[in-house]
Amino acid sequence: MSAEQTRSHWPTWPLPVRQEAGVTSAHACGYLPGRTAQFRAFQADRMTGVAYQKFMDAGFRRSGAVVYQPLCQGCRACAPLRVPLARFVASKSQRRVMRRNQDLQVRVAIPRPTMEKWE
Repeated sequence: MSAEQTRSHWPTWPLPVRQEAGVTSAHACGYLPGRTAQFRAFQADRMTGVAYQKFMDAGFRRSGAVVYQPLCQGCRACAPLRVPLARFVASKSQRRVMRRNQDLQVRVAIPRPTMEKWE
């Protein structure tokens, strides 16, 4: 393990790329009941692939154009997981779920809000 991997980064990892980021106000944690959460976030309309990879490696997540990272005092319970697709092999239960849902259709289109999607 490198020194970088063993060093404690509290409250969270430093930004891997020079970027202005804000911190959200405390709100109910979406992962753990009874806890509060905060995020460090910024809007990224454009980002190079290299910069994006650095942010993902540092535990950031993305929702649309917002790149964010949990910044919860004394808590590291919600860790992002990355699946190496080249080595992924579906388990028996995952294959069963895929068979049960083989009637689902995927359509790529411009996203449009509807009540069904909102609900």
